[in-house]
Amino acid sequence: MEKKNKKRIILIGHICFIALCVTGVALLFIRTRQCGEERNGIYWIQTPEEAFLYPSICAQITRIDTNTIDVLELNTGEYRNLYRVNIKDTKFLWRHELIQKEDLKEGDIVFIQYGGSVKESYPAKIKAELVYYLGDKENFFKTGETGGEE
Repeated sequence: MEKKNKKRIILIGHICFIALCVTGVALLFIRTRQCGEERNGIYWIQTPEEAFLYPSICAQITRIDTNTIDVLELNTGEYRNLYRVNIKDTKFLWRHELIQKEDLKEGDIVFIQYGGSVKESYPAKIKAELVYYLGDKENFFKTGETGGEE
């Protein structure tokens, strides 16, 4: 009789262990899926600190249309890329506050975060997710009081 009780206890223990493993795997799968949805843009554009997960460029606006802007990428290399940016359904920020597209003008410096791929054409085409206004050309490139004229 003791052998039967011992076998039942071992069988119940195995069943409980298997149930715990299945529950753990299910919870891990659910949490991993939630993290994947957050990374795909559902939550990441909510705060500026988290928004930098998108590919991005710093550029100067060269032309503004209704649904697109043309920008010249600012970089330290000799070659500067020209982009045509689709801005339909795009948020525009300045100092963490929403602004209107109409507040931008040619010559302004912007930081563009884009989603999707870059269309290999000239100019290259991207879809903006978020546009940060950094300032106009004159104020953006000033050296400040310490670097003033002598």
